[in-house]
Amino acid sequence: MRTCSKLISILVLSVGPVSLWAQEDTSDRTRVVSDNLAAALADTMPKYNPPPPKPKKTEEELAYGKPKNGIVRLPQVVVEGRRPPIFSERQVNTDKGLQQIAVKRYFSGAAQALNKKHIPIIGQSNEAVAMQMWEEDERLRLITEFNDRADTLEALGDEEKSDEAREMIQDLTARQSYLPAPSALHRDTKGN
Repeated sequence: MRTCSKLISILVLSVGPVSLWAQEDTSDRTRVVSDNLAAALADTMPKYNPPPPKPKKTEEELAYGKPKNGIVRLPQVVVEGRRPPIFSERQVNTDKGLQQIAVKRYFSGAAQALNKKHIPIIGQSNEAVAMQMWEEDERLRLITEFNDRADTLEALGDEEKSDEAREMIQDLTARQSYLPAPSALHRDTKGN
């Protein structure tokens, strides 16, 4: 047993310096892999072939519609056709969304908080009153817009069309007996 341990210790001592000499110095190494492995990998990779240089353009090619800074200019195009429609709030939103927009537009935060609950038999909800106010504002906006058009027709000298436009405006935007009148709240908020 003793001879065995002596033999092993001699063997380890004799092999130790040899294994240290066989290792290469890694203190100055900048790669993660060894030089041999890097060389083997480099041999398997395809060789780099640089792309051929771009042919230089002649002065005629440079002068032909292209600036020297390389920005490509497209030919001018005239687009003929209809413009896309411009949607109003009424066309884009649902009925519930319109009611929410109207309440935010016509009632302050305090008015909304005070009128959260309503009794259907006694009065109208915030949404219903706000929608009536919205409809009245839309009616007044349309009257103003069409009156401006009629004024333009009159200024251009076409009084017959101007009178027809004013009559049409009156017929289309006059309140009917079956439609609700604007609420008193609306007149108070507008200062009339």
